[in-house]
Amino acid sequence: MTGSDRRWTVLLWLLALALPVGWATQSLLFTGRTEWRAVQRQLSSPLLLVTAAGLRADHLHHLGYPRDTSPVLDEIAHQGITFRGAYASSNESRATAAALMTARCPEVTGVRDAEDRLPPGPRTLAERLTERGYHCVALVSDPDLAGAGLERGFARFEVLEAPVTAESVLNAAREAIDAAPHGNWFVWADLPDLLRPSGGAGADAAPFAGDMPAGFGDAALLAGHFDPRAYTDLGWGPRERRWLVDRYDAALHRMDAAIGRFLDGLADAFVLETMTLAITGTRGERLDDRPGLDFAHGVDLYEHSIHVPLILRVPARHVRGLRLERLAHSVDFGPTMLEMVARVPNGPAAWPGASGQSLAHGTRFQLAGSPRVHVEGRHRGSTAVAHGVIAISGNDRYKLIQSEDGTLREFYALTPDPGERTNHAQHQRHRADALSNHIDAWRATCTVR
Repeated sequence: MTGSDRRWTVLLWLLALALPVGWATQSLLFTGRTEWRAVQRQLSSPLLLVTAAGLRADHLHHLGYPRDTSPVLDEIAHQGITFRGAYASSNESRATAAALMTARCPEVTGVRDAEDRLPPGPRTLAERLTERGYHCVALVSDPDLAGAGLERGFARFEVLEAPVTAESVLNAAREAIDAAPHGNWFVWADLPDLLRPSGGAGADAAPFAGDMPAGFGDAALLAGHFDPRAYTDLGWGPRERRWLVDRYDAALHRMDAAIGRFLDGLADAFVLETMTLAITGTRGERLDDRPGLDFAHGVDLYEHSIHVPLILRVPARHVRGLRLERLAHSVDFGPTMLEMVARVPNGPAAWPGASGQSLAHGTRFQLAGSPRVHVEGRHRGSTAVAHGVIAISGNDRYKLIQSEDGTLREFYALTPDPGERTNHAQHQRHRADALSNHIDAWRATCTVR
């Protein structure tokens, strides 16, 4: 698309989003307003999805982390919509990616571990967008996404081989956007900067740990996950454990900066204002949060492993600065994008068999949404499901982790105990039982239809 074409596209968007004078001036008349309701759009838009394995919500500054790790993502959230209660559908990136693309939970897709492959049948977001004239390209860096059957509907699906960085992935994404044969495209860019062992290698850790030696952890991370014995063998203590967290924050900061440069280029090319941008994590990462394995994934369903950001920036910023408390998870992404981007009305006919639901209506109004999220994965050696709920009384958030055979059960009150240190499964059995009753209902809806 030429620069002249892009200018005309921007002009068309501005005309489509023209508002009555009274609405346009309400922010001046009512200066206390911090949220504008969405303007109904009549045009479809290009879509850019940015994912990263290991991207934890609790390490982003705008979601409460004290360090300034994410100035670009913070600004995107300020310009758009952020879901504070967003969860990956699994603690394995492969399973979550399948959920993102199919809107079906891991139990339905059959993609639950790093070796599983999407079976024939479930149609993907890329297939649905291709049917509506979109040119779809995927550039993924996480090796766990290779061979998962996620390529359906993509004109190009490339698993990038190491060494690769966010910069190189986003450069390839820019080339794909520029080469798109028409205005509607879907580009998926999966960033590697937080993946072990390369995550943090060469990143500037000075803003977070001025005393950390250059190259700290590079060789050790090649050896595997860290546990108490590994720390003893390496001669590491509390300072070195802290340096590993500093290294993660430095890697996140570097990835954030690369996203910023990429988006600046799209803005200069008159692309950013007419596209939809979605940023999320395919899983979290275990750092030094609790005793056991550090820099590991797929080993537990605690918050650090499954609570990820979900940030949306919509064309012409017709929704701005919304921080939604409603719960959301990966299976909601496909239906949401189909409605917001391709203008397909939400409903069972739009996405038959979906385990998730569109969040688009909630981006216009502060809706309560689903009271629960369900996340599957391995937990302390068992296959388990984590159920989170916002209690009816007050704002307490409760969470149940329960194995398939029922032998493992943990129940936490997340508001007073965000670190999930006190298991109330025995003392608050009635609340745990209430959440447990939702498991059967959840499995009844998570079936191939």
